[in-house]
Amino acid sequence: MDPLQHRYSLAGRLFRTFFEILAVLLPVYCLARIAARPDFSLASADYIRGLAFVVIFLSVISFILLFAAYFYSDLVSDAEGLHTRFLWIRLTIPWENVIDRVPLFTFSHQKHIWVIRVHVLSPFHLFYGLIYAFSIHPGLVYSSAIDHYEALNQRIDQASKNNQRLTH
Repeated sequence: MDPLQHRYSLAGRLFRTFFEILAVLLPVYCLARIAARPDFSLASADYIRGLAFVVIFLSVISFILLFAAYFYSDLVSDAEGLHTRFLWIRLTIPWENVIDRVPLFTFSHQKHIWVIRVHVLSPFHLFYGLIYAFSIHPGLVYSSAIDHYEALNQRIDQASKNNQRLTH
């Protein structure tokens, strides 16, 4: 099987990169600004409570930014499986771990956005499966805006059929 790069437009890739960087740097910047204040002291209980709130708030904001960013994950499909990146780390999903693809839950029932359900991926991707596919399995989201969309659909469908045959 020849490797195929399934990429989004330049705008989608820039959107993802911007949100990745923002999700990482925003908490660092905010915490550095707090620590640089002349009246900052870890000895005060009020500062500890305030800092805890800020850390929790920034964690939620970072999660939301990453969740939005990775809605536009580029993929590579080859004989080994699917490859993607998460926080600049390459993740490989062997074809044996692909369960199936299901339409993204929407009220319009349009089938141009899909969730690839897999057995193993990062804990972050579990939220895609939970929220978009109502599944306990991790998921990857992709849409018809990705390059080689039909070829990707065929490869995922073939892998899930092969895996279903092996398990039955």
